[in-house]
Amino acid sequence: MHDYLHFLRIPIYGLYYIENLDISNYIEADALLFKRDYSFEKRKNIYESLEWAIFNPNYDFRSISTHKDLPYSNVEIFQYLQNLYLFMKKYKLDNQ
Repeated sequence: MHDYLHFLRIPIYGLYYIENLDISNYIEADALLFKRDYSFEKRKNIYESLEWAIFNPNYDFRSISTHKDLPYSNVEIFQYLQNLYLFMKKYKLDNQ
């Protein structure tokens, strides 16, 4: 069984270091960095986990963060995950 929560920890962990959750300005160069930093298998798992999150918006995403003092609400985290999903979909980051 796919461990969705495990792979959601990757983008949620990064939230601790992000000051602005708006990823609408992500560009193709960001997609290239994403491909550089994450293997195809990891990207695919992250994508599938984000897709799961889209269908489970009421899940407590804060609960899977390793940082208990994460400065974002569950709604903000969900919106970030949703935007990241759309970014990955747009640039086909779940493909090789």
